[in-house]
Order: sequence, then structure tokens, then C-alpha cells
Amino acid sequence: MRKKRLRIFAGPNGSGKSTIKNIVSSYVKLGTYVNADEIKVELTNKRCLDFSDYEVDINKKEFIESLQSSSYSTIIKDVDTTLSHVSFQHSTIIIDKNYEVEDYFVSFIAAYIREKLLEDSNRFTFETGGNFIVIPGKKFKKSNYAENIFRLLLPVNRL
Repeated sequence: MRKKRLRIFAGPNGSGKSTIKNIVSSYVKLGTYVNADEIKVELTNKRCLDFSDYEVDINKKEFIESLQSSSYSTIIKDVDTTLSHVSFQHSTIIIDKNYEVEDYFVSFIAAYIREKLLEDSNRFTFETGGNFIVIPGKKFKKSNYAENIFRLLLPVNRL
């Protein structure tokens, strides 16, 4: 049986994660790719995100319960207000025009997608960086994934 594959591009902002990902992807199939920055751009510009683009099924009740029970619920400005600006249609989450998309809400969405992919996908890649570098936890360790982590560091003189 072929082993599941997870690739992670991790490093601070500006360290070249997207550049390296673009180079690697010309040689290797990365599978579904999750990047919170790209999710934020899509939510801001299109006001919606289709989870089927990530090969993930979304269940409104499960999504809301997951958000309310996650650590993100303590750092998102107001979870109830955020959810009042969100609607669901099939596999798509829709954001009201008058809601400014919050970074922590986007981080939750990216984490939700990653969790779903850990359950169901054979191959996926994600990018993590900035102030929060996500390293897979217990759920990942119990899975049957081969891991490739590309950690990108800036030279000291760039800090």
C-alpha cells in the first residue's frame, strides 16, 4: 500500500515558502494545497470559499461546533458576530460584504481544512508561517503519513 504524503512549507514571512513550493511543485505532485494567505485573498475578493476546491466536504453544524470548541474561539474578536456574517451553501462558505475578514478566522478555516484532509486525503501540502508555525500534533502522529517538512529560515542579517 502506498503511504500517504504530507508536505509542509514552514518559515517566517518573506523566507521564500511560496517560491520554494512553486519550484518543488514543478517536479513533485503536491496534492491539495492549503495556504491561509490564499484563503484570505479569496474570501476578501470573492466573499466565498468553495471547500470542494480542497477536496473537503463541509458540514455547517460541524464547522460551527468545531470553531466554538477550538482555541481560535478565544482569539477571534467575537465568534458569534463572525458567524452572523457567514452563511453556507452546499460546499461553500459565504461571507457578508460588510464583514472584514479576520486573520484568526482564516487561520481556523485553514486548520479545519487540514484536519479534514488528515482524515480523508492521501496527499496534501500546506504552508505555515508568520507568527504561527503549525506543526502537526497527535492526530498526525497516529496517521499513516510520510512527512516532508521544508523549514525555511532567514539569515540573521535579514532579521
